[in-house]
Amino acid sequence: MNGLVRCFLAVEVPSSSRDRLNAWLAPMRKKMPSLRWVAPSLWHVTLRFCGELDAGRLERLERELASWHEKNATPRFGLSLERLGAFPNLKRPRVITAELGGDVKSLRELQGALEQSVRQSGLAAETRPFSPHLTLARVREPGDLPSGWPDLVAGGAEAFPKEAWTASEVILMRSFLHRGGPEYAPLVRYNLIESI
Repeated sequence: MNGLVRCFLAVEVPSSSRDRLNAWLAPMRKKMPSLRWVAPSLWHVTLRFCGELDAGRLERLERELASWHEKNATPRFGLSLERLGAFPNLKRPRVITAELGGDVKSLRELQGALEQSVRQSGLAAETRPFSPHLTLARVREPGDLPSGWPDLVAGGAEAFPKEAWTASEVILMRSFLHRGGPEYAPLVRYNLIESI
């Protein structure tokens, strides 16, 4: 144990949305068993990965987030699962995702405010643009995907479970890395306001 805490900021996806998406993905999992599929209980929207922090840096981060939360005027907002996607693209994916819809503008504003707090705590600025999604699977090798993969995605677009939910809190989540996959545990929950 090195005393460092690996953590990130996230919005959780309700279990009802995870269950429907999980059921919809079941046939795809059978067609692509060699992908590294993420357990549905771990699906979340990452707002900011904070890295591995020692006790002092974690305390500064929590202090900045508490300050943000005290001044927070972010109302709850609606999000939805919209479509299957991939990074960097559908033709040569490394990561299979569920892209988000709904009030993505509010989600981006929330992420921007949290990014400021993270930087004010002394962590380096995030250099990659924010891309709202859930990570569903990782592709180890291009050959792990069946031929016609983009057509498979397009064919299932109509049936994709476009679940909607309300984002009501931000969670500072701790990540434990294990041989069998990660485990997450909430450190602090920051409620979004019910109305403005």
